[in-house]
Amino acid sequence: MRKFLAISVMLLVSCSSYHLDNSENPFREYGIKTIYIANFFNYSHFSNVSSDFMDKTIQTLNQFNGLKIVNSLKKADAVFVGIIDTPRRINESLVTAQRRFVKGIAKNKVAKREDFSVPAVSQVSLNINVYVVKKMSESELDLLRKQKIKMKDMDTVISRRFPLTETFSRRLYDDEGTEVLQTQNMGAQRQSYEDMSVRYNNLLRDSLLYAF
Repeated sequence: MRKFLAISVMLLVSCSSYHLDNSENPFREYGIKTIYIANFFNYSHFSNVSSDFMDKTIQTLNQFNGLKIVNSLKKADAVFVGIIDTPRRINESLVTAQRRFVKGIAKNKVAKREDFSVPAVSQVSLNINVYVVKKMSESELDLLRKQKIKMKDMDTVISRRFPLTETFSRRLYDDEGTEVLQTQNMGAQRQSYEDMSVRYNNLLRDSLLYAF
């Protein structure tokens, strides 16, 4: 019995090590040795969200042996395309998760008005859609940028969709001006994009490792 358990543990450890240490090119069976990462397309309600996710994509793909990131479509066997989208309505992608009354934290702002509530915690939702496409032209990328073609019309090797959500707290204090508060809240929302990109990085790597 002990011998059986010892063998089982060894097999479990070796399998786990295989997945954790496996850094071989996940696209090799498709004949893809070089890949071009296109600038992420931002179809969402939010601005300045693409760069974090593109940086994490480069970081992930750089870890695979036998896969080279190139800076030219002509040199690439395939193109990595990332599309960021959100629900059609802004109030579905930026949701108030918690509210608070103003009088308890900003009496001067309320003055003689009736106490009222404002958003205290907000939740941001994004979808990261990624595709690996065999041979794509500049004109096709441009049409995709203008949303005049769809990914279903491309020679797609893989496609993944990662729904992501993150919450952030909003600030409201008597001794700070409106512009300062707005800047701080925008910074908190911006940090939520960065946090989501870290989770995306892990999800992307795991999906490539375990899918091939």
